[in-house]
Amino acid sequence: MINRGDVETDKRDFLIRLETLLEPFYQPGQIAGGHDVEHVRRMVRMGPRIADGIPSLVFDQEEYVAAVWLHNLDRVPVMQETIKLCGQQRVVMSFLEGSNFDERAKVRIADAVIQHPKKDDDPNDSHLLTALRIADKLDRLNLLGVISGAVHRSALSIYDPRQPFGYDSTEEGKPKSIYNDFMRVLEWVGMLPSDEARALIVREDLAAYIAFLRALGDLLSRACSVENKIEDDLRKALGKYYAKYA
Repeated sequence: MINRGDVETDKRDFLIRLETLLEPFYQPGQIAGGHDVEHVRRMVRMGPRIADGIPSLVFDQEEYVAAVWLHNLDRVPVMQETIKLCGQQRVVMSFLEGSNFDERAKVRIADAVIQHPKKDDDPNDSHLLTALRIADKLDRLNLLGVISGAVHRSALSIYDPRQPFGYDSTEEGKPKSIYNDFMRVLEWVGMLPSDEARALIVREDLAAYIAFLRALGDLLSRACSVENKIEDDLRKALGKYYAKYA
């Protein structure tokens, strides 16, 4: 008979090997800013907090850690051609070979990794996918998120001098400025799947994020000689949560 404790130990050993294998891919210079190894580690540490804060969300912590380490694999330049040729599902599953996860768990992990960038949560999402998406959002709703956004979008202008306020598209992959991306991240407050998930936001950190945006709005107003409309954009980004969080 296989001892469950041995299985869990084997899983932990596998996760250590997975971390050792993937860590070099996530170093600065090897992957776009904001998706680096520290982002992954911060998300790993959130697993127990999410499970404790949302009791209805039942997921395996080892599966969660594996999904977190794999969730940005498609952002790694040296992996993108392989993913294009072989498909993301096959590549992710190849990293899970040799683990003690059963086939259903492997499929669940791969599904969470592949689906995590989608815009909206779905009622049929696995609890693992939901937890992964919550962690990814929570890690951005602070000043590290502001900085990560700017680093990740460094090829864009910080703002549009012709229209510094009144942001428009926040579709993934199509921001028109870093300012737009800052607002896109702020929209995630309302996009979190439940009030329980929103309760996990560190309010002091989000307040610092919003204070940064207000200071930026004041600077943009003076730099572009236009009316400061940062509050209009904050209301738009936060929607019905503006009064509570701003």
